[in-house]
Amino acid sequence: MTDCVSTLRVHAVSGDATVSEIQWSGRFVPTDASEADVVALVTGIYGDGLEALSRALS
Repeated sequence: MTDCVSTLRVHAVSGDATVSEIQWSGRFVPTDASEADVVALVTGIYGDGLEALSRALS
């Protein structure tokens, strides 16, 4: 993949100081793999990272 740009935004959830919403967006140009394969790879990487962060903050 080339030209990968990702953005993570964390927002407070109104009415509950213990909850946040995370928005993730990204764009890329797939190379040497299908778009679906790269989406699955990147989604897995971010998902694993967010799960680890959640465990660390719990």
